[in-house]
Amino acid sequence: MHSQEFSVALPQSWAGLESINFAEILRDELASFAINDLPLQQCMARCNYVPDQKPDILILSVIDSDIDKQIRVGIFFDGIIAGCSCADDPTPVDSITEYCEFLLRMNRQTGAVKITVI
Repeated sequence: MHSQEFSVALPQSWAGLESINFAEILRDELASFAINDLPLQQCMARCNYVPDQKPDILILSVIDSDIDKQIRVGIFFDGIIAGCSCADDPTPVDSITEYCEFLLRMNRQTGAVKITVI
């Protein structure tokens, strides 16, 4: 799998960049995203579709520098194996928990955020 970089806007997190509650602010803001706004499809190992359900987000580490703040994020999310959807398809639609890690780099000057799937 090749790493790709995605850009996102996190205005609440940027406003709280120096707050002691930064990790909580970031987690809540990421959790408010629509499921399709995060590159979860790229992380799937066992499924082929991400249903519209909120993921569980963990802030694993935060590293500060003069230029940016680097945040490693772990995300647990549900995935499903989409069948043929035929009327006589006996396959139940069960969700399988998938896991993904991202590295977010938030520029201290501009607030620009780049997400790399790890």
